[in-house]
This record gives sequence, C-alpha cells and structure tokens, in this order.
Amino acid sequence: MKIVSRIKRCNGHRVVLDGTAYEFTPPDYVAEVANQAHAERFLSIPEGYGLADASAPAAQPKKVEPVAVSEDYLGSEVHPAEFEIGGKTYEQTEIVKMAAAGRSAAEWNALSEGERADLIDDQLDKLADTMDGKDDDDATDGDKDDTLEGDLNGDGDLDREELAKLYEAKFGKRPHGKWNADKIREALGDA
Repeated sequence: MKIVSRIKRCNGHRVVLDGTAYEFTPPDYVAEVANQAHAERFLSIPEGYGLADASAPAAQPKKVEPVAVSEDYLGSEVHPAEFEIGGKTYEQTEIVKMAAAGRSAAEWNALSEGERADLIDDQLDKLADTMDGKDDDDATDGDKDDTLEGDLNGDGDLDREELAKLYEAKFGKRPHGKWNADKIREALGDA
C-alpha cells in the first residue's frame, strides 16, 4: 500500500516502525508500506499521512539496525529555540537533554510530541524554581508591579491569561497548560 506524507520537509523525513524505515522524500513524499499494522498506524494520523494515488511512485522500505537510529534528540515544535530563565539563555537542545533524564535518543524520540513537550515544561519549571532572585531584565513598569503585588496577595483581579502573560515575561515561557490562575500566582509569588 502506498502512503503519502502530508509533512513536506525539504529533505524529506524517515519514520522507523519495528525496525523498518520508511523514507518520505521529495518530490512525491510516498513510501510503499507492505506491513498492514504499519499502514494502519500511518493512516491513524490523518493530519500527517494518507493513501497515495495509485500512479505515484513509492520508495521501498529499508531494514534499519537499532544502532543506526539517530543520535539526535528530537526537540519540540511548540517551544521556542531559546529560553531566558533567571537572566541566563538556554538553547532548546540543552533543555531537551536535561528533560530526557538519562533516556537514550531512541527512547526520547519514541515519546509522542505531547509527552516530550510536557517533560520539557517540567524541566523548565525545575530550572525556574532553582533560580534565585528576580531577573533585572524582566522588570515591568510600576503599575504592573502594583497590580501583580496586589494580585499575589489576593487583592488583584488578574485572570489566568493575564497571569500567564506575566509568567511568560518573567520566565521566558508559558506556564504549564494544566496550571490554574492560583498556581501561576503562586509561582510568580515565589519568584
């Protein structure tokens, strides 16, 4: 069965399933998938893959040895390339390796995008928690400081989105998506 990738990277991309590599390369981004379970897996991701036109040529799958798996750790498309935390700039690659916490590149890359993003968020939170003092570069005007101070004491009226923007300005990233306004307020107050 011919599967076409809707992901159009300029150099193509490779997907490895159970030791079989499928190459989706320009110009057609089509691979022949003989394994029914693999075909079903691709088709279960309709935003990424679909059935190819029967007339389209297909790349043949290649067997890949486990040692041939890339040494690169996949990053996150939902996070910026750099983070400013406590006055220090961190590259996403540094954060990813910290978040991998002893996992090999293959183990890390096998995680879903959402799982990797959550682990990156957790690592960013840990880094932010270890920073001492307030970052001088993140100072805001007096009105915002007064509003934030009042809100942190329970007197303010900032909603979750306003607190999230303050958190992002302070830590260089959005707060964890599961945090409510009180949790964000607490994190800002601790900083």
